[in-house]
Amino acid sequence: MTTVKSPTESANEFRKRAGEPFRQHDTPTTKALSPKETNLLLHELRTHQIELEMQNEELRRTQRELESAQKRYFDLYDLAPLGYLTFNDNGLIREANLSAASMLGMERAALRNTQILKFILPEDQDFFYLQRKRFAKSGVVLQWEMRLLRVDGSSFWAHLRATPTHEGEYWINFCDISERKHSEKLLAELNLHLLMVQENERIAISRDIHDDLGQNLTVLKLDLEIIQLKKCSDCKILDDSLSSMCGGIDQAISKVKQIASDLRPPLLDSLGLVAAIEWQINEIRKRSAIEFVVLLNEDADSLDQNISIVVMRIFQEGLTNILRHSKATVVTVSLCKRDGLLILELADNGCGISPEQLASPSAYGLMGMDERAKSCRGKMKISGNPASGTILMLTIPLDAGAGSI
Repeated sequence: MTTVKSPTESANEFRKRAGEPFRQHDTPTTKALSPKETNLLLHELRTHQIELEMQNEELRRTQRELESAQKRYFDLYDLAPLGYLTFNDNGLIREANLSAASMLGMERAALRNTQILKFILPEDQDFFYLQRKRFAKSGVVLQWEMRLLRVDGSSFWAHLRATPTHEGEYWINFCDISERKHSEKLLAELNLHLLMVQENERIAISRDIHDDLGQNLTVLKLDLEIIQLKKCSDCKILDDSLSSMCGGIDQAISKVKQIASDLRPPLLDSLGLVAAIEWQINEIRKRSAIEFVVLLNEDADSLDQNISIVVMRIFQEGLTNILRHSKATVVTVSLCKRDGLLILELADNGCGISPEQLASPSAYGLMGMDERAKSCRGKMKISGNPASGTILMLTIPLDAGAGSI
């Protein structure tokens, strides 16, 4: 049985052990110290003893602070709402907090030395590899969104933030954004529904204006022409009034046709997208001095109707912005199919557009164009500067017609 020593005995033993090396090297004293020298030596020893005790107390205080800070750190680390993972160059998880274990559906201890790829969907693993290569090479913090896998095989959307730490290790924190993604999906579906309703209303209004109001104005004009033919020859005042009325009705008929065309380009349904774009360009030529360079691929006509509507609306909005803001004199329009994509490019030589204008919360026209592009899995990019004008690039997958607007 081991005997437990008292603090005094332990201190005496420690002092004895500490003095042993000095006793082994002691040489006989050749000269006795005087009382003054002895007092001076005792004073120095006591001073050193006090200094050592103060240093020892400082070390103990620092140790307590470090232990307290470490405890707070681990409490924050373990109880943080974000998941934290540390993994090495081989993709093995070295550390994980409780939130990470909970979100991935696995015991914390079991996560250690598990391949991180086990928790990434197979179709997203190449993307993760590229992101990992980027932040390992650049050393900067990267953020992205991707789907993660739980142990039970279910998946969830996560926002990830990653940075290299030291000695070939990487630190990732992530949070579950599935609810946000679901809300974004519902908003996209609602936006798509609203666009469909808007488009159907435009078709109905255009048809009503053209068929009802347009026909009524035409009949009214014919009646006035009949009255004009039957009037007496000496009714000069009546003749002038009838002529003025016929002129006013002609203007009204022209305006009705223009409104109906703006609501729904007349050639889009009958002849296709290319013809509708050419018609729109010719209409603008009548009202402005802008020179157009037009490069339209006839193959672009064999499209799903929903894609044609999206492209036409974005094209119309783009032209409207050019007329209102760009001060351009030359506009280039190109439309083609390439690599499974429909590509529309609209470029001008005007005053350009700034990043601040693109990001403006009041740029509702640009927001609407972007939403239309997204409704059929398309992408719209706008860039510009004062020296070269503005370029709008729209790309849409050719198989994206179903369910789009």
